[in-house]
Amino acid sequence: MFSCKVAGGKRIAICGTGTGRGEAEYRFGDGEPELVLSGGRWASVPYSGGGEAQVAFASGDTRYVVFSRIVRTNFAAGEPNDPAISDGVIVLEGEEVIGIQLCDDPDVAAIDYDLAEAHFPRADDLFSWETDLAERRTR
Repeated sequence: MFSCKVAGGKRIAICGTGTGRGEAEYRFGDGEPELVLSGGRWASVPYSGGGEAQVAFASGDTRYVVFSRIVRTNFAAGEPNDPAISDGVIVLEGEEVIGIQLCDDPDVAAIDYDLAEAHFPRADDLFSWETDLAERRTR
């Protein structure tokens, strides 16, 4: 339901386990994953000219928030939208951002809304608004 490679060739993936709702895993690493977390919750919000989906997994106080976002960058009449598209994972301890990995892969499989809805309970709001860091890094 999500997959990409980050700098250094490691892969971020969210994979359903086939056993039903809430049964999916976050995986990070190459070959044999370095980190595997199960469970998770998902959220999405629409933006003018885009939107964002997030799936969050927790390990103690550390949260791994996988995101796919499209943000409109131009609102001038008659000009193209020129959207900023970013995918990756943001790592938080409490509310503090301790890391961000952006997808560096032309073949990103962005978060699939239908699969996220089928596998995860939905949260009322995004888990972090700090994903705008991705937009600032890609400009």
